[in-house]
Amino acid sequence: RKESSAASDVYKRQALLCAVVVPPLRAAALGAGATHRPTSMAATELRSTFSRVFEANLRHGLCVAVRLDDSVAAARAPATLGSSTPSIVPHPAELHMAVAMGSPTRAAAFCGGRAALHYAMRSCNLGHDGPVARGASGAPVLPDGVLASISHTHGLAASIVRPAFPGSFEAIGLDVEHVGRAFAPRLSERVLTAAERREVDAEVALGSPAQAGVLVRFSLKEALYKALHQLDQQHGVAFRDVSLTPLLDGSARYSWAGARVPAARDWAVSLSWAVIGEYYVTTAHVRSSR
Repeated sequence: RKESSAASDVYKRQALLCAVVVPPLRAAALGAGATHRPTSMAATELRSTFSRVFEANLRHGLCVAVRLDDSVAAARAPATLGSSTPSIVPHPAELHMAVAMGSPTRAAAFCGGRAALHYAMRSCNLGHDGPVARGASGAPVLPDGVLASISHTHGLAASIVRPAFPGSFEAIGLDVEHVGRAFAPRLSERVLTAAERREVDAEVALGSPAQAGVLVRFSLKEALYKALHQLDQQHGVAFRDVSLTPLLDGSARYSWAGARVPAARDWAVSLSWAVIGEYYVTTAHVRSSR
């Protein structure tokens, strides 16, 4: 669905209204180039070149986002972020991995995420010559010395990368959400703790949209759970097992609210969030505190 200019203006105004909880961020924001929808799942016909939407040094690493080869991308990714950029490509073997997925949309998302990942690794001097496979959980199987995470949202794929410290037990997570993503009112009860709902109500009283308060907390939790899952796949973590408060400096305060994930209490957690263009970009860094 292509948004009207009026709807786009609403999203921009929403980001401005969120200034009480969303810190500004300067990022290299670049344009999309042409789009083309693949019509075949043959590897030779999959889109293998992506254009960069933004590149930003965030609190937990370098984040690179590319526009997906999908008609949704042309409609949803902001058209005001600049001009065309050099090609960003996945590893050739990853195109064949994408074919096995059977869906053009999933294949495009997979290739776009891998393209962003390889570009970010090269930019961090962590170049990896081989393909990055999918693990059993769907997360990328990262090369040694690399911390990374991948996220997809309306027409966009993004990756965050940073070097891993030798001998460390740590991970990072990334989530990207369009600021105009619509949620049913009942979502806040499923995602937020009672304390978080009270905070959102207080933010609304100060003029911030309720949708913004729910969405940024949802996104932060997604980033946190991605990082935790890389380190501990045995303990499931539910949305209401953690309570988060976004702070004005772009970080977030957290406390564990559930008792069913005791292992999570052994992690040292750092969280960040920002708005880039029309996207919330949230990250988490988790390491063993022992």
